[in-house]
Amino acid sequence: MEKQKVDENEPVPVPAVRVDRFGFVKQDHSNSPEGLSRTRSAFEYERLYLDGLIILDICFANHVNETLFREERRNRKWRKMIGVGGNDWKHYVRRKPHVVKRRIRKGIPDCLRGLVWQLISGSRDLLLMNPGVYEQLVIYETSASELDIIRDISRTFPSHVFFQQRHGPGQRSLYNVLKAYSVYDRDVGYVQGMGFVAGLLLLYMSEEDAFWLLVALLKGAVHAPMEGLYLVGLPLVQQYLFQFESLVRELLPKVGEHFTQEMINPSMYASQWFITVFSYSFPFHLALRIWDVFLHEGVKIVFKVGLALLKYCHDELVKLPFEKLIHALRNFPEDAMNPDTLLPMAYSIKVSKRLEELRLEYEKKNGQQAEPGGRAKQQPPETPNGSVGGLNDLMESKGGKKKSSSSKSLFYEAPLGYSIEDIRPAGGIKKFRSAAYSNVSLTIILRSEAILRFPIPDISSKSGQYLNIFFLVFASFLQHSSSNLSPTAFLSSYFTK
Repeated sequence: MEKQKVDENEPVPVPAVRVDRFGFVKQDHSNSPEGLSRTRSAFEYERLYLDGLIILDICFANHVNETLFREERRNRKWRKMIGVGGNDWKHYVRRKPHVVKRRIRKGIPDCLRGLVWQLISGSRDLLLMNPGVYEQLVIYETSASELDIIRDISRTFPSHVFFQQRHGPGQRSLYNVLKAYSVYDRDVGYVQGMGFVAGLLLLYMSEEDAFWLLVALLKGAVHAPMEGLYLVGLPLVQQYLFQFESLVRELLPKVGEHFTQEMINPSMYASQWFITVFSYSFPFHLALRIWDVFLHEGVKIVFKVGLALLKYCHDELVKLPFEKLIHALRNFPEDAMNPDTLLPMAYSIKVSKRLEELRLEYEKKNGQQAEPGGRAKQQPPETPNGSVGGLNDLMESKGGKKKSSSSKSLFYEAPLGYSIEDIRPAGGIKKFRSAAYSNVSLTIILRSEAILRFPIPDISSKSGQYLNIFFLVFASFLQHSSSNLSPTAFLSSYFTK
């Protein structure tokens, strides 16, 4: 009897599983035929998820009419607010900021969450102004963190169908985003907690969208930069834990005193709250609601939610000894995780002013003056003549206000207030703080074999003359186009004359 040939390209059948409305596998041990008949395969749910068709869980069938009506009415309000493709968003935010804040706190509709997250974070603008940059980072660059990323991918949301398949579309997308960022910012590179942040974003948007939202968060497109959460030594985590411990002692004195007696400090239970913004171990529906507010209002919501959890469980926590206390702080009761109960309590806690005071106290205590992102401030590099050079002249002539600088980057703040990147073929990244300067480089395409991009300050330190010099160089090259010099060699010889 002949052996049947196995087609290696034929998809391997995936066992039937039950998933919730977010795509996480349910713990269902029922093997009855009736139970199996109502389930879909992981492959089908992955396909439906990617198409955006999973709307609700079949477990809520009894409430489907009421839920659909309420959700549709809510969706209409949000679509009217953001407009087609988000075109009306900024105008609406300027006109009715309090309405926007109230609606975000109630929760963004799941079908619009990805788009709204991009709008409120500023990442959509970064994406539109940097076409091709993500592809450049993923395809043409290498990262020293690639093996670490591959090792950790399977640990990120392992119970979600999108990430379960080894080397499947979910794991590939997660690898690409993390690898791209580790190249984009080599000082930060890759840290394990970043996988849960990127994974959460990928559940609501494409790779490129997720990458730019990660950039917007860590570089501070709207709120204070968060890259210090992932730098060596986790400087921003240390600051946040100091602030959180102080707030616990001030706002929940009995809990703070009990924690001191039991030698409990926030690093034992709260580090992951800040590093992953509650996406690591909290119920997904609660994490989403927190992320809605986090992207709009900033990191203060993490402090508020943490304090609200301790306040909610106050009476139980003050009675527990060390061992049980650690377990309780990592495993809060289910009723405490109800967003409709926890979040209103968190919103009632006012921390903004005190957080700033504690930040200054922390910097004074540690004898350092740090930027909001957790980096130590440094003086800008000087040119031989004692000035920062043409970049200062150019930026300041455009109305930019210099914020900070380092040996690798110059940062400027302008009315548009978000970061863009100028990727050069030779490697290296210059960071600017405004889209107004997205054209601070001139690209010359000469013949068919060369693309030259270089910043205007490299051509002339006098910003008012750069266009004249550009056309002069280009015209001169055309006059010598019959020569055997390559464009690069020609330009090198031209500027060394």
